[in-house]
Amino acid sequence: MGGTGIPVAAAAATDVSRTLTRIARGETLALSFVPLDDEGDTLTVTSPTLTVRDSAGALMVAVVPTVELDGSLTAVLAAGNVPLLDTYSLVWAGVVGGVAYSWPASYLELVGGHPFAIHQLRALSNNSLADTTKYPTATLKECRVSAEQRLEHPEAANVAFVPRGRRATLYGDGSTTLPLPTPALRSVYSASIDGTALTPTELAELVCHEDGRVYRAEGWPRDAAIVIHWEHGYDMPSGPAANALMLVASEYAKASNLASRATGESTDIGFIRYSIASRGGRTGIPDVDAVIADERRNRPVVG
Repeated sequence: MGGTGIPVAAAAATDVSRTLTRIARGETLALSFVPLDDEGDTLTVTSPTLTVRDSAGALMVAVVPTVELDGSLTAVLAAGNVPLLDTYSLVWAGVVGGVAYSWPASYLELVGGHPFAIHQLRALSNNSLADTTKYPTATLKECRVSAEQRLEHPEAANVAFVPRGRRATLYGDGSTTLPLPTPALRSVYSASIDGTALTPTELAELVCHEDGRVYRAEGWPRDAAIVIHWEHGYDMPSGPAANALMLVASEYAKASNLASRATGESTDIGFIRYSIASRGGRTGIPDVDAVIADERRNRPVVG
């Protein structure tokens, strides 16, 4: 993880870089950051800080990172600092040449597991990714995240293959059922109605339906702003889904010799036409597209 520093005063005008690290519950919460200037050189940072906030913006912890010999910043969070499945923002800051600098937020997603292990990905296709110099573990982890995002997209399978957390603001329609945008609903962590949080007793009385509906006997008031944080996703992917995710990750990892606009190529045995990715979840890889079609989940229809 790296980034180019900007003065604190200018930070608000800078686009957020959505760098995402996924760590499974139970893994070591080890984070690293390389502070770079515009030319890619490592900056010397003093008095570094790391601020961690949850997806609602609540401060979880502020820690003092370690400055390593190569200039990178590292920190290890305690499990209690990020207790729930959620996407947490990470803001690294420090002093560079007497000027206070802050870097655009990166993100840590705490998840319930990974759909496959990196050693399984390396063993794919006769160990074609076994070279750890050519295919570093950090790169393969990034490819795993990209594959998950591709297949779990609403226009693809529309379901999380491992447990994840999500927070959203929805609006009640006066009925007793609130449809969430994700199926495979597991539990509701918290909810508030027009700023008033449900009590633990009220949360315990909610009924979570697997298809994504949350039932509340008292109803969800019409046009009330409902901020809700929930857990969703399968315990683990099916075998075909795990294989499809690994296949897509391996495609991301391997550089292609084809031009980016190519839809086919001429060879000594004739012309080969390639299937290509398109909207609607299609990746262009027949086995993967078949899994997407088989696994696809639709949002619940109420009424």
